[in-house]
Amino acid sequence: MASVPKAVLYYSPNDPWSTAVRFTVLEKGYSKDELDLKVVDIGSAAKGKVPTLVAPLEDTLSDDAESRFKSISDPKALVAFLDKSRSAQSHTQPPATIASSTIISNIVDLLHNPKHSPDLLLVYSARDTESLTKLRSQLQPSFQSRKQALTAYLADAEKESIKASPKVRTLWNEELEKIRRYEELVSSETAYLEATKSFWEGTLSETLLALEKEITSPLSCGDQLSLADPHLAAWLTRLVVAAGGSPDQSGNAIVEHLEAVCNTKLPKEFSAAESDNRVEENGQKQAKIAAFWDAITARPHWKEL
Repeated sequence: MASVPKAVLYYSPNDPWSTAVRFTVLEKGYSKDELDLKVVDIGSAAKGKVPTLVAPLEDTLSDDAESRFKSISDPKALVAFLDKSRSAQSHTQPPATIASSTIISNIVDLLHNPKHSPDLLLVYSARDTESLTKLRSQLQPSFQSRKQALTAYLADAEKESIKASPKVRTLWNEELEKIRRYEELVSSETAYLEATKSFWEGTLSETLLALEKEITSPLSCGDQLSLADPHLAAWLTRLVVAAGGSPDQSGNAIVEHLEAVCNTKLPKEFSAAESDNRVEENGQKQAKIAAFWDAITARPHWKEL
């Protein structure tokens, strides 16, 4: 019998959800013999989606490629699939209680809400004339290449030069419209700066407070790594960078920075003294997001990314 081919993970180093998946791959101990990682340029490759895992199915006799391989592009499903497929060697612990399962689900769903997607965090990352000018020059090449690619794919699909289901065509059209909205947003300085203020001081302030309520420190659901942690680490990294902070800062430093940008105050309810592997700073309690950041960035596999 022929050997089963390796699974392939298509990802972008600049995509937060790709980072969440790669972190899961490292924590779960997948080897190069089991999984190939292939980089995709999301600035020009609009046809595909990252992250995407193409995994072979061992229990099929079909010669048809579509039947012999399973493709997963939803980041939530992808992290869960990689975790479940490696349960015996897991570094991530399954939810011990219904309450833990609910916390994990709430955090993951909150992070994947499109109203504060990683794309929007990037688009709303300028807060004055100078940074907006820089942002435009950064985004425009990517916008143009993605629009050109999507328009070409739609035209080829219309001519039946390529196969594309109605669902795929709808997704391409939605992506095209989203890019046009972003272009319009960054083109007007007054409207952009007003929208940015509302986004950070409204939407993101509420999101941070909601996360603070859900997290059970030091990680998202206690001492053990859970399915929520890859998502939270990746999204929070994009948030910190978009806010003008640095991923090299301590948890307390990033929280202080985010509080200033979002014009909010996070409750300081976590005591490091309650956890054996934590060192309390000046005897002060800290925000649970700060405790999470310190815990996740100290992990060896996170440092590899």
